[in-house]
Amino acid sequence: MGAGYDKPFISSYLKSEADSYNHPNAAIEPRIPGIFQYYSVAEDELAKIYAGKTTAQAGADAIAAAWEKITDQIGREKQIKLYRASLGLCGV
Repeated sequence: MGAGYDKPFISSYLKSEADSYNHPNAAIEPRIPGIFQYYSVAEDELAKIYAGKTTAQAGADAIAAAWEKITDQIGREKQIKLYRASLGLCGV
C-alpha cells in the first residue's frame, strides 16, 4: 500500500481500533483544552517513578498538583463543561 503497510496489517489494525472504540467499556481520550499538558506532566512524573527517583505516592501527588494548576489556568468550570460535553452529558 502507499504508506508501506500491507493490507492484512492495516485491516487488523483498523479492526483493533474499531473494536476498542465500540467496546461497551471504551474510554476515549478527553477532548478538552490542555490535554497534552496533562499528559506531559504525567509522563514526566511517571518517568521519575520508574527511574526510582521518587516514590509512586510522591509522583501521584505531583501529578495531581500539576493537573489542578493546569485546570485552574484554563478554567475549571470551562473544563468541566467541555468534559461533560465530550461524554455526551450536555444538559444533564
